[in-house]
Amino acid sequence: MDEESTIFIFIDDEPRPIAEVKSPVNFELDTRKLVDGNHTLKVVSKDPSGKEGIRLIPFVVRNGPAIAIEGIRENAGADGVLPLM
Repeated sequence: MDEESTIFIFIDDEPRPIAEVKSPVNFELDTRKLVDGNHTLKVVSKDPSGKEGIRLIPFVVRNGPAIAIEGIRENAGADGVLPLM
């Protein structure tokens, strides 16, 4: 019988994994526990002999209320008084 790999799941640069499970893996990531913005999911698979594989997956969390701005665009030049809505 084949031995299972151990999977460690990390978020961002946290030193402790949020999960440590045996393969195959079904895992639910609850993004409601993360602040909005850029994050990285790091999955480390370690086989019984100690060999590791690593996968980094950048993602963006957007759980907060939507914000729509009128009157300025991203990276636009601006001077004077800008009416924003």
